Formats: sequence, structure tokens, C-alpha cells
Amino acid sequence: MSDLVTIMTYDNYMTAHIVKARLANRGIEAFIKDEQTLTMNWLWNNALGGMKLQVKEADVARAMEILEEDEKEFETQIHSDAYTEEDKSVFDPDNRICIYCGSKNTKRISYNKNWAYAAMLFLGFPIAVRSDKWHCFHCTKDF
Repeated sequence: MSDLVTIMTYDNYMTAHIVKARLANRGIEAFIKDEQTLTMNWLWNNALGGMKLQVKEADVARAMEILEEDEKEFETQIHSDAYTEEDKSVFDPDNRICIYCGSKNTKRISYNKNWAYAAMLFLGFPIAVRSDKWHCFHCTKDF
């Protein structure tokens, strides 16, 4: 058996298995090293360097090419108008409509929570701050 080469590291097994399945669908056999150890004791994640996705040495170039293709495809989907009506129906109905593009794929921007921690430290109770700013994931603008 040829040597295994680590091509990616992950901090959770779900992401590692998704990528492993993508490689398997394209004919590349992949293995996840340290999965069982880190699933049982996640505190060792930094000590062991995460779960390592490994492929055979002969498959490294093709595997990296597949991962780069998947990353490019993901980036284009994020920035395109790829939402169907079914996708739009699962958005939170309480979300505001973007004033720039009309999308409901928005989220309230939360403030930095360091202020609440500092107030807790100095005053003994946190100060809740609510934001009225929103971010649109469709056109990537804040309003």
C-alpha cells in the first residue's frame, strides 16, 4: 500500500465525512485519521492537530483539484441568484426585506459582545445592546 498524505484537517467529523464522500464519489479513496480519538475526547483536538483527511500519494494532485473545484463552485453559488422559491420559503419570515435588492435572505447584525462582558466584569451585570442593522446575504450589503 502506498503512503498516505494529509491534504486537509478538520475540527469535526461531519465536515470531514462530507469531503471524504465527495472524493469517494469521484473515485478517490480517502481516510480520516484520529477521528475516533477526537470524537471521544474533543479536548485533544489542538494537541493532535485535528482530524486529518488523507489520500494515497498517487491521488494527491487529483484530490486537491477536486477540492479546489468544489470551493470555486461553492463561491459562485453564494454570489449568484441561485435561490428558488422553495429556498426562499424557508427564510425566517421575521427577516427584513433588503432595501437594495428585495431579498429576505437577511440577518440582524449583532454587536460585539465584549461590551457586555466588560459590563459584567465591572458592574456585575451585563448590558444588553440590540442592533437595528441588518446584513443581506444576497447582495452582501448592510442596511
